[in-house]
Amino acid sequence: MDQYHYRLVNSKLSNFKIEKVSLIAETLSKTVLLVNENWIFQHAKTASAIVKIQNEVAVLEALKYVRAVPLTKIESSGLDFSFAEKIKGVPLRRDVFFKLTGFPLQTLAKSFAYFLKEMQRSNLSEVKEKAPFMTFEAAEKLYKDAEKEIFPHLEVYVRDAYKQLFDSFLEKPMNFRYSPVFIHGNLLPDRIVYNQHIGELKGIIGFEDAGAGDPAQDLATLIYHYGERFTDLLAHFYPKIKEDAPRARFFVAIKDLQKALKALESKNIKDQLAHLGSAKDLRN
Repeated sequence: MDQYHYRLVNSKLSNFKIEKVSLIAETLSKTVLLVNENWIFQHAKTASAIVKIQNEVAVLEALKYVRAVPLTKIESSGLDFSFAEKIKGVPLRRDVFFKLTGFPLQTLAKSFAYFLKEMQRSNLSEVKEKAPFMTFEAAEKLYKDAEKEIFPHLEVYVRDAYKQLFDSFLEKPMNFRYSPVFIHGNLLPDRIVYNQHIGELKGIIGFEDAGAGDPAQDLATLIYHYGERFTDLLAHFYPKIKEDAPRARFFVAIKDLQKALKALESKNIKDQLAHLGSAKDLRN
């Protein structure tokens, strides 16, 4: 057992019997440990990481009445740490998802749709964090930055497709009119825990970026990873998803562009440009 990590956990949970500590992740901002095979311990190292941990604790308290899907249960927390029971299963990776058909797929969609519905209707009053909003000004700035920094590197047909995409989105005021709701903010496959053996959605984790936001942002993340085949099924159980789908498609289409601009800032643009304009499971 790593004595440093053991002492770290023990310093925050002195009354808890620690038998085993394993490292899950170590970054400049956060340490994540598996304790006794059944508990997740997170320790923040920076001010921004502390804010995220505190936000996740507040969010999970606000979502305590969600029943459709199990969520992370915080057993203990402090200024710079949280300690929660591990939800066991595997991340809902694309290779796992695309093997699902029939009843298991329908069951997954139903549980997930009801989770989104319950979350979006939850009380936001005690949660301070707000997810990024795509305002007209933000979309216009992204367009101008892309024209200057990215478009010169693209094939003509890809550049023309992006121009048409932005022009169409910016000319419709309704794309910037929506009511903020409770969103997860980062619904990546590793935040969705699935049991392959029994075909069941075991839980949703990773709520540090949750808060008030555009529901199309969560929908876009799901489309990006699983395609509209999945969101069509979700809409069958939660029809409001259809209202958010046009904005979500735009967010999916610009995601690689946003990554490329971010990479350019860090002087690492080559790999990010390689897949711009690639096919996605989207409709016009």
